[in-house]
Amino acid sequence: MGLFSSVKNFFCEIFGIKTKEEKQAEKELKKEEQKPTSDEDKQKKEDKWKDVNDPIKFVIMGGKVECQFCSSPIADLIVTSTDITMQDQPWATVGDSDGKINFAFDGVCNHPSQQKPLAPPPPCKAVISLSQWKDYSNTMVNNDNALLMKSKIPCMVSNQDLTITDCGQKTSLSEVEPIMNKRPDIVSMQWIDNGGKKIKKVDLEKGKAFLKVTTRDFTEKTLQIKLEYKDGEKFFTGEETLILEGEIDENGVAILAPKYDNIKFNKDNKDETVTQNNM
Repeated sequence: MGLFSSVKNFFCEIFGIKTKEEKQAEKELKKEEQKPTSDEDKQKKEDKWKDVNDPIKFVIMGGKVECQFCSSPIADLIVTSTDITMQDQPWATVGDSDGKINFAFDGVCNHPSQQKPLAPPPPCKAVISLSQWKDYSNTMVNNDNALLMKSKIPCMVSNQDLTITDCGQKTSLSEVEPIMNKRPDIVSMQWIDNGGKKIKKVDLEKGKAFLKVTTRDFTEKTLQIKLEYKDGEKFFTGEETLILEGEIDENGVAILAPKYDNIKFNKDNKDETVTQNNM
C-alpha cells in the first residue's frame, strides 16, 4: 500500500468517512437484499402465516370467489339465500348458486369455448352457468347447508371449479395487548340438540337447539353471536334479532343459547346443566 493510500485510510478512519471500497461493499449488499425472492420463498412465507383452520371457516356476505378464466378473476359473493347473519352479514349457503346474481364478476370470459372470430369476449355475467356447491358444511341455515372456505362450485362453461378465496369474516378485539403473538379466532361452529348431538334442522325455540362454538386464544370468557332477520320477519321471541350467548370453557368451547329465562343445556348427556341469565 502506498503512502497516499495509507494517509487516506487513516483520515477516513479518524473522521468516520467511508472509503471507496466500503461504499462499494454496501452497494453490493443492498443489491443482494433487494433481489426478488423466488416463488418457492414466497410460498414458504405465505404458508408460514396461513391459518390452518381456513378451509373450515364459514362464509358470509363479503367473501370472495375466484374464476381463473375471468379477466377480473376475483368477485364478491352476494348472499341472497338467507337473512340470518354472522358478524352482522348474511350467512352464505348452497342456495347462493346463481352465477348472474350471487357472483359479481365484472370481467369478460376468456375460456376458449367463448372466443368467436371478429367478436370480443362476452361478459362473464352473460355466459356464466354454475352447477351445485360441493364440500359444504353439515350446518343448516334456513334449510340450506352453510358454505365453508373449502367449498367449490363447478362452472359449466369451463368445467372448472370456482373457489372461495376469502370467507368475509373479520376478527375484532375489544382490547389489544402491546405485544401479542396470538389472535382470537373461531375455529368451528355446529348446531346441536339438548343432549349434545349434531342436528341439521335448527329450531331455536326454547331448549331445542344450541350453537356449539370452538374458539382459539379468546381472552373473553363470554361469547355472543347476534342473529338477525330482515324484511320484517321475526324470531319466535317476537323480535327481529336474537342474541346467542355462552361461556367459553377451558377447552375453548362455548355452548350458545338464546339469551332469555330458563334455557338449559345437558352437557355430555349428563344431569349437569348450564342456565342462561336474563336479558
